Amino acid sequence: MITSKSGLQLATAIVIGLLVLPVSAGAAGPESGINVNVVNPPSNPVPVTLHGTSVVTGAVAVTNTPDVNVVNEASVRDADNPAFQPVAATFSATLSTGAGPGANVSNPFYTVPSGKRLVIEYVDSNFVVGPASNAGKTFLSLEVSIPGTPNVTHAIGTSSESAPCTLSQACFVVAKPVRIYVDAGAQLRVTGGFLLTQSSSFSFLNGTVNGYLVDLP
Repeated sequence: MITSKSGLQLATAIVIGLLVLPVSAGAAGPESGINVNVVNPPSNPVPVTLHGTSVVTGAVAVTNTPDVNVVNEASVRDADNPAFQPVAATFSATLSTGAGPGANVSNPFYTVPSGKRLVIEYVDSNFVVGPASNAGKTFLSLEVSIPGTPNVTHAIGTSSESAPCTLSQACFVVAKPVRIYVDAGAQLRVTGGFLLTQSSSFSFLNGTVNGYLVDLP
């Protein structure tokens, strides 16, 4: 038992020492759940990494000159180009009569305008012969003539299948997708012919050349 004055002072000092001992500091930073605003100057922006798919709405400002990589190949198609000027030029010709072989060349039915180029994409034709039971073979070719140069002939095709058109007529169809370029000033005409199993007192053909015009540079 401490009864002396010095002993009492010692005990008091020990108690005070215990009260002023430093407390161990916890982890630095705010407590969990507290919102923190980080403000950086424009010269040192906060880096942001996005994972997965992100949707950004509103206006987006892009500074500097970042590199952009396109993963998938983008496809571009020129649809309904107003520079394309559609052309559907019709033709007709009366063929020689008989069983054949018979052929005839039509009159020029289209002239490519100045400053244009004609791109032909499809040619179709219909041969009409008599009688309805007639059969055989027909052919069609497209002739391109430019004044001062030899004519150029493009074979369109042949047909050996006939179908009755009426009670007195049979029809042959010759049609084909093509890609033919015709320059300004050129004239178009067709040659149609046949080799029939029966004599025909009337034979003619009609058809259409389909394509478009483009302006020359």
